[in-house]
Amino acid sequence: MLKLDNLSFSYNKKVVFKNANVDCKANTNYFLVGPNGCGKSTLLKIAMDLLKPTSGKLILKSRDFNYMPANNQVHPCLKVSDLLDLYLTNNEIYFSSDIYQKLNLAEINVSSFLSQLSSGQRQRLLLGLTLLKPAEIEFYDEPLNHLDYYYQNQFLQLINNSKKMRLIVSHNLQDALSNEHARLLLIDNHQILDLGPSETAFNQPEIEKSFNIKLKVTDNPLNNKKLLAFTNYE
Repeated sequence: MLKLDNLSFSYNKKVVFKNANVDCKANTNYFLVGPNGCGKSTLLKIAMDLLKPTSGKLILKSRDFNYMPANNQVHPCLKVSDLLDLYLTNNEIYFSSDIYQKLNLAEINVSSFLSQLSSGQRQRLLLGLTLLKPAEIEFYDEPLNHLDYYYQNQFLQLINNSKKMRLIVSHNLQDALSNEHARLLLIDNHQILDLGPSETAFNQPEIEKSFNIKLKVTDNPLNNKKLLAFTNYE
């Protein structure tokens, strides 16, 4: 669905990617991680043709994609109902969906102006509409911003149970581990490394080296799911 073929990109002679290669398959959630400033959001912009590679190429097999940026800023004069009309051809899909229930969108009055919503409510609304809008591919830049822990888990469950190719920028390594069918992509030293399925990716030394941390995958005593424990190197 998305393939990088010897892709290089530079900002004003500053190298971001150098001969990067990766092949993202359909029906898989890819969590894109890496230190601040390594190029995570830049890769999304290249994928959407907003930036051009310096050399090499990015092949996107479908231009049918949705994108949710890191900042959920929307025009304050718009109403929730206006967004429904922009995203969906049939608003009934919104009200009858499992997404509507899990993200508790019922508490958001469709007559409300977006400026009247909290940051968390706007984030849940935009996440819900992005998930509902038909597309083969979805790009997310920090989708869990502004969400409390409960709704973070609800979103992760929703994408775990649906089949699309998603590229998700995240600063929280636990997000990837919490998603059973995810793969981990690490941007490090101008390369994009596919570390494999999330349940085994954190056993590889590249993560500790890239983030300068020591980590261990352990069991959460409350639900027996996997949990990341980590500490900074001195």
